[in-house]
Amino acid sequence: MRTLVGIGRVGEVPVPGHLELREHSTMNQSEVARLRSQIETELEAMQRGLTGVSIGAARHDFIRRRMDRVGLYQGKLAQQVGEDTATQIVYSMYVAAID
Repeated sequence: MRTLVGIGRVGEVPVPGHLELREHSTMNQSEVARLRSQIETELEAMQRGLTGVSIGAARHDFIRRRMDRVGLYQGKLAQQVGEDTATQIVYSMYVAAID
């Protein structure tokens, strides 16, 4: 059993597994931040592809690869925060990147 010393309290309060939960939460937040950063990078690349000088199939392939990566990262993000939340996050990032 692990213990947590209460801030501003005298003594210890038993909290089984508390440190593991906190570590998991921190890892989860770090993973979410990493995935958001990767999604943002891909969306920015898509935006540059839309406004760049590339033409035809090369431009389409470039943008398609970025969209595929965003989908991959969205799936990983959904494992961390849930499908609906992941969809909302990616949608809001997409709108911000395209504007």
